[in-house]
Amino acid sequence: MKAKPSTSNNSPTRRKPPYELGKEVYFREAHCITCHQADGKGAEMPTEKGKPTRGAYPPLARETGYPSSPWLQGDPERVIKMVLNGLYGKMSLNGKEYGDITSGQPVMTGLGQLLKDEEVAGVITYVRQSFGNDQPPVQPSQVKKIRAAIAAKNNAMYTVEEIMKEHPLPEAKKDAPAKKK
Repeated sequence: MKAKPSTSNNSPTRRKPPYELGKEVYFREAHCITCHQADGKGAEMPTEKGKPTRGAYPPLARETGYPSSPWLQGDPERVIKMVLNGLYGKMSLNGKEYGDITSGQPVMTGLGQLLKDEEVAGVITYVRQSFGNDQPPVQPSQVKKIRAAIAAKNNAMYTVEEIMKEHPLPEAKKDAPAKKK
């Protein structure tokens, strides 16, 4: 008689739920936390007198009054591509400019060569369900499919323009106002 694999919580082969695995990936040294911070609010560049505030690392956190960060809403293909290959170029989010490499703003490094499909799906699930965001989980099969579809890109970073052309951001819709009693 063949032994069945253990399903106990102490089993070394037991897989972590995607959210927990994603949280672990997010907080790894030199991964997401480094730029987007523990609270998902990102960071700003030092301000120069007389110049507008510039963001260094965009927030992943939900903007007040909106259901989720627009970059994380809807079909996860956009964010899967960004995590796999990285992203560079100018963008505006919550009234701040990000990604101006001419002024020293950093790019988003792709992690596709470092992370397995399960880890990519997990970290995106974690971000889409944390920091006030409320989006469905991402499956490793979705990551695997997209990784194969973009293989010819040879891990080259996406530009903001490429991503926006392929996956326009959803129109920002405010949450419905609370009903008065």
